[in-house]
Amino acid sequence: MIEQAVSGLGVAKKPDILIDAPLRQPVIVETEFAPAHTVEQDATARLGTSLHSTGEDVEGVLSVVLPESFKTVDLETIERAAFRYATHYLDSDGAVRRWPPEHDWLEGGVDDLADAIEYLSLSERQLARGTEALEQVVRNAAGLLAKHAGTGPLSRIAGELHQELGEQTERMAAAICVSAFVFHVAIEGQDRIPPVPLPGSIDKPTLLDLWNAILEVNYWPVFSIARDLVEELPVKAVPPVMSRIAESISDLAQLGATTYHDSTGRMFQTLITDRKFLATFYTLPESACLLAELAVDRLDVDWSNRIAIEGLRIADFACGTGALLSAAQRAVYRRFRRAGGDDKDLHRALMERVVTGLDIMSAATHLTCSMLSSSHPSLAYGKSLIHTMPYGIDGGGTLSALLTFSIPTTPTRCSLPASPWAARNWTAVAGTPSRSRTNPVTWSS
Repeated sequence: MIEQAVSGLGVAKKPDILIDAPLRQPVIVETEFAPAHTVEQDATARLGTSLHSTGEDVEGVLSVVLPESFKTVDLETIERAAFRYATHYLDSDGAVRRWPPEHDWLEGGVDDLADAIEYLSLSERQLARGTEALEQVVRNAAGLLAKHAGTGPLSRIAGELHQELGEQTERMAAAICVSAFVFHVAIEGQDRIPPVPLPGSIDKPTLLDLWNAILEVNYWPVFSIARDLVEELPVKAVPPVMSRIAESISDLAQLGATTYHDSTGRMFQTLITDRKFLATFYTLPESACLLAELAVDRLDVDWSNRIAIEGLRIADFACGTGALLSAAQRAVYRRFRRAGGDDKDLHRALMERVVTGLDIMSAATHLTCSMLSSSHPSLAYGKSLIHTMPYGIDGGGTLSALLTFSIPTTPTRCSLPASPWAARNWTAVAGTPSRSRTNPVTWSS
């Protein structure tokens, strides 16, 4: 099953455990009873080997130290037990890394081992290559926008994105269009979803027809703003810009940017949190993951009870591109899966009722909704609670972009303050896409 790339270290030809899940990198688990003198040596020897069956490289290995008492205990005891473990992986440069460093060990139960395996199934090298490719596509598309669109259309796009005219606006607009293409690939083949357009065949009417056809099905949060940006472009600008994006899709697909939910999110989040690239500050994916895990871990909820989970309310009132909300979504889904559930069964309720995100940047809320939706892109939902908020001070002197909420102990409704600038509430009722102009946020205990 494993082709050894490293010899002479005395490791067995077959690993103790091989996890080779669809749409994931293979992960090996090496185990040894305490004092476990060779488990780390066995683990690191696996890095860089490849599977006979698929040729895929092994980039992540988990070493686990088993207590001597496990030789005689039953399965239920093992499920409640604590393990010592460490992760071993190849970083983006191909160097061998261990966490924790040196000779320290992590301690945790079976659920923690499952989380570590899930983390290791994302290739750091592939993520780095994908992010680099994604950045290049966005950079090229932005340059073509600047070259072909003209000052008038770009000024209107800047207004739509709450930006000054310039490179920042061009890159944000390009990122939105790339995101729409990536999502289109993810849902291609579903009923009533047209094929992704081929390079060389894209003109303005064709692209608008395609995206309007998708909007008739659903996915309003993902495609409506991309459609609106294309409508602002002159006819001559659409073929060079959009063909460049379409040409890149096959390369991005090979790197997992159109298939793996976690990979896609990490690539976009890494790109967007690069201060030099978009000149904006957003939460780093690593920080978001830590904060979300700490928060979700404190929730007193039966993770096997879908109704109880659907009663949760998770909100970020300055959501940016959704790093925190996406991390919280993954944390909730992981716990439901641990309890024997299928997170597909949660997805619609999470998108419609559980998760709320507010931001003044339409580009940010577009990417937030794209990331949240892409965990199960084939599953339709009625509406989302991702809102693009008014920016500025309304006639009554209320600052509409920054709000403070108190979470009540009984069900109540709090309405956002009125503003002469209509707020955008993305809705996506199948067959009847619309933009609601009211923004109630409902909390229930």
